[in-house]
Amino acid sequence: MRDTHDIAPLLQRLRLSRIEALRLLAHDWAWPAHPHSMWFLIQELAGTGLPIMVFVGNHAVTQIYKGPIERPVMAGTWWNVLDRRFNLHVEASGLGESWVVRKPVPEGAVTSLEVFDRSGELVLLVFARRGVGQPEPEEWRERLRAIVRAVGDGV
Repeated sequence: MRDTHDIAPLLQRLRLSRIEALRLLAHDWAWPAHPHSMWFLIQELAGTGLPIMVFVGNHAVTQIYKGPIERPVMAGTWWNVLDRRFNLHVEASGLGESWVVRKPVPEGAVTSLEVFDRSGELVLLVFARRGVGQPEPEEWRERLRAIVRAVGDGV
């Protein structure tokens, strides 16, 4: 792979769902994470100023946010980000598996948190924001390692 966008055509060619591929790659390039990892990560990032990229979508629409997280707010089973430039509302009971995934790129690797709904559909991806040709920040990797360690594995 030369780019993270190479994944979708590769999965299509191999006739694998994304979650099936992660299960096959487990412990080499993908690690299962706690189902609530997204909320743990958002709380960890709040106020750090570390810029991230959040991709939320379905088969028809994808919304992308680039920037830091400022104000996470939990309201019942809803996880919310109520920032000036970004709002996110996640109903926690609708989520299924979460994975920390490393993808090879020319700069080394990029690491993401991938969140699936209960039916196995990818609903959210979180990456560190980085410039073209730049490696991802080590701080980002450390935060994801801590999340994976919480369920007994390591990145």
